[in-house]
Amino acid sequence: MDIKFKKWNNILGWIMFAIAAVVYLMTMERHLSLWDCGEYIVSSAKLGVTHAPGAALFQLFGAVWAGLSFGDGGKYAILINSTSALFSAGTILFLFWTITYFARKMFINQKDINISVDSFELNQTQKLITLGSGLIGAAIFMLSDTFWFSAVEGEVYAMSSFFTAVIVWLITKWDPVADTERGNKWLVVIALFIGLSIGVHLMAILAVPLVCYVYYARKHKFTVKSFIIANIITVAILAFTFKIIFPVTMTFFGKTEIYVVNNLGMPFHSGSIIASIILIGFLYGVFKLSKKYGSALVNTIAWCVTFMLVGFSCWLVIPIRANANPHMNLNDPDTALGVLDYFNREQYGSWPVMYGPVYTAHIANDGINKDANGNYERVVTGTDYVKDNRIGQYVKVSDRIDYVYNDKYMKFFPKMFNPDPNVMENYAAVYGFPEFSLNAAYYNDEGAQQAYAELMSRKESKQLKIADLRKYNEILDIESPTLLQQVNYFLDYQVGYMFLRYFMWNFSGRQNDLEGNFEVTKGNWISGFSFIDNPRLGDQTMLPDEYKNDGTNVYYMLPLFLGLIGMFVQLNRNFVNWWAILSLFFLTSVGIIIYTSVKPFEPRERDYALVSSFFAFAIWCGLGVQGIYFAVKKATKKELTPGLAGGLVAVLAGIPVLMGFQNWDDHDRSERSVAYSLAYNYINPLDKNAILFVYGDNDTYPLWGLQETENFREDVKIANLTLAASPWNLEQLLRRTYNAPGLPTNLKTSDFQSGTNDNIFMVAGSIRNVVDQLNSFTKEGPNGEKIHLSQLATMSPEQAQQFLVDPELDLNQILSVYKNLAPLEKFITNDTMTAKEAIDFILDNKSEEKKALADYFGYQVGPVNFLPVSKIKIPVNKANAVKYGIVAKEDAASMVDEIVIDIKKSTLYKSDLMMISMLANYNWDRPIYFSGGGVSDPSNTFYLNDYLQNTGLTYKFVPIYNEFGKGGVIGGANLNELSRIFYSFKSSGFENPKASFSITERAYTSSYRNVAVRLADDLLKAGKKAEAIKVLDKIMNDIPAWTQYDVGYGVSRIAGLYLKVGEEKKAQELFAYVRKHANAKITFFNTLSIGNRNTVSRDVASAKSDLMMALFNEVSAISDKGEKDKALARFEKDYGPLKAEFEAMYQEVIADGKVDQNEETRLMNQLNFLNDLIGVAAEVDTIYAKKQQDILYKIVGQ
Repeated sequence: MDIKFKKWNNILGWIMFAIAAVVYLMTMERHLSLWDCGEYIVSSAKLGVTHAPGAALFQLFGAVWAGLSFGDGGKYAILINSTSALFSAGTILFLFWTITYFARKMFINQKDINISVDSFELNQTQKLITLGSGLIGAAIFMLSDTFWFSAVEGEVYAMSSFFTAVIVWLITKWDPVADTERGNKWLVVIALFIGLSIGVHLMAILAVPLVCYVYYARKHKFTVKSFIIANIITVAILAFTFKIIFPVTMTFFGKTEIYVVNNLGMPFHSGSIIASIILIGFLYGVFKLSKKYGSALVNTIAWCVTFMLVGFSCWLVIPIRANANPHMNLNDPDTALGVLDYFNREQYGSWPVMYGPVYTAHIANDGINKDANGNYERVVTGTDYVKDNRIGQYVKVSDRIDYVYNDKYMKFFPKMFNPDPNVMENYAAVYGFPEFSLNAAYYNDEGAQQAYAELMSRKESKQLKIADLRKYNEILDIESPTLLQQVNYFLDYQVGYMFLRYFMWNFSGRQNDLEGNFEVTKGNWISGFSFIDNPRLGDQTMLPDEYKNDGTNVYYMLPLFLGLIGMFVQLNRNFVNWWAILSLFFLTSVGIIIYTSVKPFEPRERDYALVSSFFAFAIWCGLGVQGIYFAVKKATKKELTPGLAGGLVAVLAGIPVLMGFQNWDDHDRSERSVAYSLAYNYINPLDKNAILFVYGDNDTYPLWGLQETENFREDVKIANLTLAASPWNLEQLLRRTYNAPGLPTNLKTSDFQSGTNDNIFMVAGSIRNVVDQLNSFTKEGPNGEKIHLSQLATMSPEQAQQFLVDPELDLNQILSVYKNLAPLEKFITNDTMTAKEAIDFILDNKSEEKKALADYFGYQVGPVNFLPVSKIKIPVNKANAVKYGIVAKEDAASMVDEIVIDIKKSTLYKSDLMMISMLANYNWDRPIYFSGGGVSDPSNTFYLNDYLQNTGLTYKFVPIYNEFGKGGVIGGANLNELSRIFYSFKSSGFENPKASFSITERAYTSSYRNVAVRLADDLLKAGKKAEAIKVLDKIMNDIPAWTQYDVGYGVSRIAGLYLKVGEEKKAQELFAYVRKHANAKITFFNTLSIGNRNTVSRDVASAKSDLMMALFNEVSAISDKGEKDKALARFEKDYGPLKAEFEAMYQEVIADGKVDQNEETRLMNQLNFLNDLIGVAAEVDTIYAKKQQDILYKIVGQ
């Protein structure tokens, strides 16, 4: 290698590292981020245990790096975020060197491809082109959308990309020394980094094939035979690293641990130690044999396996920390068995990749095979053990089972397999309903025929739901999706929408950062060229402002074209290395898509999971510079001068510069603090020693992050109810966290371990139905009184038989069933228990009632339990409620003596068991709150919705009845408390025009506006007009009426309140703002083709709703002042033109006497919209509204 080239290659590589580091450090978030970032920051700072499969090395490095805070918890977040910035800069460094390697290889003739890369001397022009290729390719990836996103937050994907880059680069370091005696040491180093990468993310393993192909290209002459053999060996090596070495090692440790502890009586973890000794001994034996027989290949393989396992040993931090039982200890993998489940992600279940059941197996009546007794066939797939410290053994608590599916529904390539009801609805809605027909057994059943006809009618009118098919599955023969449908779904959605769309974001352009579900207005790729974009997405020059934001980035497809040039030129000049890069590109894109089988639709965009494929394409972007050089050279038929080569590089450098300018605003997180302020605003207002129930990622991880890193509000117990279904999480909820006592329950670990109380059946209705049915077998006595079964039981058989409605009935069988159920009869007349009685009933498995239930329903008590009532009473300690601030003194008179909750579901789970136990032991001495994000579903609050008080972003459980949702109001409120909370909120920076926020962050503007609207409305009702104005002014200052935030419902509600308090100018400005943007959207939607318009049907409905709510809020505010005529005049101002427009549209459509389905749908939608608007007038004058409705129906001839 030329010394000067090597020098400049190194210098420019480090310059790229420095530039990337500066860019990422300048734009990284200074605080917590949303989603998993709070979790990873805590796990690093406090060495907690994250969700499976963990990130041990990430945590270890983060813990060391967090030491730079010198104990200042407020700096943990910025330090962990900075590791992502630096690892990402390192990725750019190694990407630069990787590109220059492949560029140098491109200058070597194909027939000499096996020679060392250092053996070929570059001329000055070639050196410039090679270095320029590295600079431009690395810069394109550095400034690309997805990679930049991960580089500025504390998540694992930045570090994972770093390991991918290092593994790829290491094989390029092996090339020059491949023929030397110790050249294979680089292969051993690669193996070490593969093992280490498992401690970050499994994605880096997918770089293994590239390593293999580069090895093949360097060591072997290309022939078809050798290439086929190389591919077979590569697949075997990938399978070994991905599916054998690590899973088998973990399984070996787990099995050995069980055997040694349970069979040899040794202490816990002894099996893991013995397994380690056996493994070390085995590897030592392999080394000895390889040396004895002089096998360099075996020796190298043994060293590679050893160093993979050495790297993988970083994973030991997970069981070590789990045994320390930190506050964040997800899954509690404290044994070899637990670690095996943790590594295998058992909590997420399994899914078919290439063969298995399709989703219709979960709809059809015959989807799952049944045995002779009519029970579903099941197969045992594993065993659940728990560590029993009392006896020093692992105790089996349950089997892991899976259903045996009907062969009819077992298919090759089952891409549509997910049994989640919402996902199945999406499968059908987007890719067509499964074919179904009436089961032959029901051909003569009139009721079945009517039901089938109704289903077909629903299908024709496009109103059919998967839930309908499931409801009537007994009478239907439901077909599986065909292979063609599966392939269509795979290519169209999984590859097209969930990969190619992301790919084009990075190398062509992005419409906006709105999450897309096939709408032409949200999250699509764009080119910047109207002849490409407009036919697909509508005229982008007319796109409403709401769909243009900082995430709108246009690269004019320049990176894409450059990458394609590089790809095809490398294919032509260096096939095997092209194949190597293609393997990385394919496996980290389509390969991941095939393996994970992404569902429609994900909670958020998943482009970050495919970032390594963009890394691979960036290599081709760099080689595209070289490709253009070759084209120019061929066209001019002479070598380019160094000056011309430098000019070419300089011109092409404009591509990453364009990307940097386009992407800077939406990737600059330096002004963001939404997640941090959100966590603060959740926790800070809570009363002392509060319990806060949360549900999802974003109302959990940021809160954990703030509490754990800054020791903020350590008295608050944060309990995730979603995780509470897991025994390990329940155990953690019951213990103290810092200064927060555990939840007040009487549960023991044995009450909720796996295999115990997994399902608690609510059987009140079943008991009542059975007893009623039994009593229906008796007839009236001689005096007209109803003879009860209890009376029959006291009679002689001959006498009792006289009172049966049918003499053929089996008296003994009836009385036998009744006798079994008699202990439960009391629950028919009294279907209510106190919470204490309920938990005592559940936990007492020896009671007569429990035995009766088990005998009747045929379930063994243990995994299954029963609750014979549907209502639970909670007594109220009024004195404590006031003493501990749960209820304000001024509200004390409104308290109830007891709370009765009506449980509306048929099966309870461990989280519900915990809630019953907590309420049974609750003494009203600790406030209980529920996150506002979960109260819409009554089961999330254990049906306490009628006893909630609005406390900002949360709702407090109080013994004051407020019917949930009555009058559009959720929960009661205490003005003083809500006002204190509102003014205590920490600013999120939404008012900063320089700040850019993600779509998830922007969604929280609605939450804050809701708090302000509720407070202002309550103040207005209390006659505190000036204070209401102050609240409205503050929220409009904190969250201005800008298009990146919600411009409809929230703003129009604020405008209505402004009008009510007499601030007419402010109100009219906001109403005009809402109408302007809603009309702009409707205008744009009307320009779309029918197909495109169908994709935005929800947006159309939303825009019309914005118009209606603006009119409603304005008309209501005027009407509330007693100005009825003025209110109706205001209504007519908006309604009149819309009615006239509809009449003209109707006459135009029916003019030719033919109305197609699309025209009919359009007319009906507009008719329904006008009807909804008339509802606004009905709030003012019902007679006027009826008149308008009659006029409207007259237009359509009704």
